[in-house]
Formats: sequence, C-alpha cells, structure tokens
Amino acid sequence: TACPEVPEVDLCGGNCGGCPAGQLCTGRSPLHPWSFCISETAGNCTPVNRDFQCEVGEGCFTYTVQPEQQPIADGVGICLPTARCNAAAAGLPGGGKCYD
Repeated sequence: TACPEVPEVDLCGGNCGGCPAGQLCTGRSPLHPWSFCISETAGNCTPVNRDFQCEVGEGCFTYTVQPEQQPIADGVGICLPTARCNAAAAGLPGGGKCYD
C-alpha cells in the first residue's frame, strides 16, 4: 500500500523507501509495518529507571509492542527532538510513547 504520512516523522521501509544519508531506518516489526528514520548519532535512553537520559530538548521514544514484550521495549528507547518524539508517539503506525 501507499506510504502513510506522519507529520514530523520520515517513514521508511516498504513503499516509503529509504532514509537520507546520515540516518537509519529503524523499528519495523509485526506491529509496525513501517519504520522511521533517525539520526545515526541518536542516543539511547531508558524511561523506566532513567539510567540513560536524553539531552535537553529531547524526549525518549519507545515502541508499543505486544503486552508481554512491553517491559523489554520500555527498557531501551531512542532520544529524539521533543516535537518529533511526540509526533512519532501519536502518529506512527503501530504506536509508541514519548517520555520527556
């Protein structure tokens, strides 16, 4: 099918194509039919115990996955600019959460 549009989020994979130079396509899974592009230098974060926190102006994005796997997904997030993190959480097919 056609690539859906999610404001502030560059989808990739399938009919959405690849990412620009300096970015990676990440997150495709059974519940996430499209991935999205993130910077190759995006940091990791852990919203659960806050061991790894993002920079000021960033949120910690985690994917919504099967309920029994959610604690694992919540253990490793991706630091994204806050507006992009919130947009991904609200509009990414398959869902996600943004912790700030």
